[in-house]
Amino acid sequence: MKIANANDNPQLIKYLQKNEDLNRNTLNYLTHDPNAEVYFLDENFDKGAIIGNKEKNFFSFATRDINFIEAFWDTLPPGEKVFSAVPKDIALSFIAGKETTFTSHVKVFVLKDVVKFEKFAKTVEDSSQYDDDVLHEEDATEVDMHYTLLDDEHSLPYIRGCILLKDSSCIRVNGELVAWCLVHSDDNALGPLYVKEAFRRSDFAKLVSVRVMKKVLAKGITPYWHVVETNNASISLTNKIDGMEFTHDATWFGLNK
Repeated sequence: MKIANANDNPQLIKYLQKNEDLNRNTLNYLTHDPNAEVYFLDENFDKGAIIGNKEKNFFSFATRDINFIEAFWDTLPPGEKVFSAVPKDIALSFIAGKETTFTSHVKVFVLKDVVKFEKFAKTVEDSSQYDDDVLHEEDATEVDMHYTLLDDEHSLPYIRGCILLKDSSCIRVNGELVAWCLVHSDDNALGPLYVKEAFRRSDFAKLVSVRVMKKVLAKGITPYWHVVETNNASISLTNKIDGMEFTHDATWFGLNK
């Protein structure tokens, strides 16, 4: 098995871009981690590639070759490893018989039609009486209180990093923070998204989502969501945003070795 710096490998980028929807998370992650490595069997990536960082124990698969994946697994030292946005069928095959620390099955939605979205966004903005606002570092604690995807030790620093490094949109009513949407700092996926219960019939979720998507688009990044497959409210919301399309099912998971 060969190893190289992933960001210094134009052939890898071309390979990932051939199936951009499946590999969008990985392509964005590469811009976040200059030390990411690529593991492969041949320079043409006939068997695909695995991208990650052994120091951070964080990996993604750009391959459907289970034998390659299992061979790579055998090279890893003991401990917990986290795998991001793996196509669900590959993830379930790989997980079988191993000790999982967590699993999160998600539906991936990608903005496919910018023209449709821009018309939709204008309609949403025209019907709103609330100005756009952004999250500040002092909002991190409150946002973190409603974020459940990371444990307490890691979630607050992560949320603070998202607020400081990436775009956000929020709504405040009489000074109270009532709705917000962020961008994940490590892969540019949209979220976390939250609206306090008393305001959930107000279309605030749609408004902050659209505003963040516009900001992401302005930077040349294609907006996309990883929505937990049991989160019916967020799936319904995403389906209502013109130009967004469901592309595939994926799984985030951790394994103990």
